[in-house]
Amino acid sequence: MTGTDRAGGGGPGGQGGAGEPGGRPLLLGVRHHGPGSARAVRAALEATRPGVVLIEGPPEADALIPLAADEDMRPPVALLAHAVDEPGRSAFWPLAEFSPEWVAVRWALEHDVPARFIDLPAAHTLAWRAVDGHGDVDADGRGDDQAPPGRSGTAPADVRRDPLAALAAAAGHDDPERWWEDVIEHRGRGAGDALAPFTALEEAMTALRETEEDGEAEGGEDREGGDGDVRDLVREAHMRLQVRAARREFAEGVAVVCGAWHVP
Repeated sequence: MTGTDRAGGGGPGGQGGAGEPGGRPLLLGVRHHGPGSARAVRAALEATRPGVVLIEGPPEADALIPLAADEDMRPPVALLAHAVDEPGRSAFWPLAEFSPEWVAVRWALEHDVPARFIDLPAAHTLAWRAVDGHGDVDADGRGDDQAPPGRSGTAPADVRRDPLAALAAAAGHDDPERWWEDVIEHRGRGAGDALAPFTALEEAMTALRETEEDGEAEGGEDREGGDGDVRDLVREAHMRLQVRAARREFAEGVAVVCGAWHVP
């Protein structure tokens, strides 16, 4: 198994917790399959106790979420979706014990809190793959997503291709993987604040996306314009709709676990 609403303003650390009725959603930007991200997600959920947990993933899998509570259901596991009339056209969402999405699902089940997947339906992903001529793939692009933290799709711009490299270079590091491990994966709770890592990530990703937008304005349409860019925007718009619907439904607060790139 295995976007945001700006209306509330502020970052995850400044919203006062996901438990405030009508408050801004708690945005937990993660790196897929990141052990540090997984630990940080559990700590944040324990600290804020939201009324619902929304997770980047295909909504067709919502009915399967209770299976994660079965003692025999042990990761690594994956959701596989395929076209009924063309099984070779498929997509999968892998999960390990150290996947933030798996940790979020397990936390929700343990605390009797609803959990939902809020990405575009897998049917749309498979339709895109048909257009691209792709067969069996990781639906989130996670095969090439291990450098960029939680961003799906690819595009020509340097920042979009590898936001980690841009952040690492700005910090004076020549190895984005090592920078991510040092700054994010191995980072503990800052002064007892379980939301500190997510606040830092949101600020960094916001700056990167603003840089990308500035590059588009200077470089013109030809610099970007890839299908991956458009699809990311479509996915994020869909996730925003799901977040807003959940905010209306759950007064106890909403937590969103998604790739860090999508948070802004």
